[in-house]
Amino acid sequence: MRVVILLVVVVLVAGTLTAHAERQKHVAEYVVFGDYVDPPPATIEELTNKADVIVEGTVVRFRPYDLHEVVEGREETRMFTAVAIEDVTWIKPATGLPGPQVEILLYAAERDRGDRIVRQRLSRELAPEVGQRYLLFLKATLIESRSREEGPYWFYRERDGAFLIRDGIIIPAGDSELSKKLAGMSHTDLVSQLRAAATAPSVTRP
Repeated sequence: MRVVILLVVVVLVAGTLTAHAERQKHVAEYVVFGDYVDPPPATIEELTNKADVIVEGTVVRFRPYDLHEVVEGREETRMFTAVAIEDVTWIKPATGLPGPQVEILLYAAERDRGDRIVRQRLSRELAPEVGQRYLLFLKATLIESRSREEGPYWFYRERDGAFLIRDGIIIPAGDSELSKKLAGMSHTDLVSQLRAAATAPSVTRP
């Protein structure tokens, strides 16, 4: 289970310039710090088992994603950024027919609330860019009645669940000991090992 602490920082920034005056808006920024009860996976097999799905794909776009909930009779809105991953290769698929796209939720988000701008970010969260191709270890969110193949998903252990693929080489986004061991590994070799681990009888599936 992850424990999070919210830290709020309020500053002033310049808003949109009008013909007569410059409007000022408050910015409320929430920084979320994550911690874990369980230690990070030490082997490829353990990492494979912990992830609900493993995919390889390319970042193609971002969109605002708001989750509306009723808490103690009050309607609340949680904001996220959804990342669309396409040209997907499924290495450990969810139960069902794998699709050509998955969607991942980022805590990093920004909304204009009229009188103020609200921002939030997770301290160790990946900041992907359009066009980058990743090997991703994901956890199902189960916050909507959508198929497991579409998502949305979370990154497993934030940066430790993402590996950039560049020129056929693995570049870890995280800093776990396993991430360091996999740095510089051939993409083809790692995928082969992951496929073998994903078909092992002991591997759990969502």
